[in-house]
Amino acid sequence: MVRPFAVRLVAGASLVAALGGVAAAAGNRTASATTASTHRTAWVDVAVATVWIHRGSPRDIDLPALQDPVQLHTWLGNLDTATLRRALTSRVATQLLYGEPVIVRKTVDGLWSRVRIPDQTGSGFPTGIIGWVPRRQLSTTPLPGTAQVATITVPRGTIKLPGASGWRTGPRLSYATTLPYLRATTAGHWAVVATPGGGRGRLPSSDVVVHAPGTPAVAPSRQAAVAQARLFLGLPYLWAGMSAYGFDCSGFTTTIYRQLGITLMRDAADQARQGTPVGRHHLRPGDLVFFSTGPQWSSIFHVGMYVGHGKMLAAPHSGAAVGTEPLWHFGLTADYWGARRYL
Repeated sequence: MVRPFAVRLVAGASLVAALGGVAAAAGNRTASATTASTHRTAWVDVAVATVWIHRGSPRDIDLPALQDPVQLHTWLGNLDTATLRRALTSRVATQLLYGEPVIVRKTVDGLWSRVRIPDQTGSGFPTGIIGWVPRRQLSTTPLPGTAQVATITVPRGTIKLPGASGWRTGPRLSYATTLPYLRATTAGHWAVVATPGGGRGRLPSSDVVVHAPGTPAVAPSRQAAVAQARLFLGLPYLWAGMSAYGFDCSGFTTTIYRQLGITLMRDAADQARQGTPVGRHHLRPGDLVFFSTGPQWSSIFHVGMYVGHGKMLAAPHSGAAVGTEPLWHFGLTADYWGARRYL
């Protein structure tokens, strides 16, 4: 993933109405706009929150991504051409998973929050990516600190939430979603977890690993890295994607290595400055391979995972899906920049 110049866009009329208030006009300012400054922590309260470059970046077609609950299948179904998906490059910064913390810098008109993401850093954002999230997709009720957390290790896991007549089916949460673990049910079939907003839910025990905070959800090894990456073969590419609903190239590698307890920076060029350099003829499965338009690390535009036998696995570009291909097949040989090892 390479970040383009951030442009400012204006929301359409139906998008304005759906947000329930006044959206940005030309220049993203209105006479009635009200701004509340804050630096408090909030937690993502939808399955996947998309972080927009500006609050005027979403189009009408992106409306399902702004809802609570978020309508991911509808949104991704609307983006049914490579052209529509490529247009996200000037609109979307990254994504967040259910329960992830952000620092709210300010809220405008009670509708949009400008947030900083401490867990997604890089050379251009050393303290965290900054972008906009609909206020409705965040909760300011603190998640409890617990001795253990539960992390989803299948592509998508369905959470059960309390309802008027028992447990109801909640959203399908992404791989790598991590929530405070409270206890197991009597029969052990469910992991009871704390949820954003002060609630609780149940996740199938078969879908999660319970572990101490700060420790890996998956035992780290080169073989584990490749096995985890293969879970997403065939998943369509999504610019700025950080979930099992769609990844971009560096979102894919960041998320896989996060499960192994290894923190990578958010973008491909920054990931190429981490780890240990590896010569092309000494590659091992799990190493990351990088491609560029020039010799400088800042010219890197793509990252994939080497899986052995001269092949890599990657989320390549809009219109394509996570897949395996020969290492030398991605563009010209001259585009190969180098490799890094983290395990």
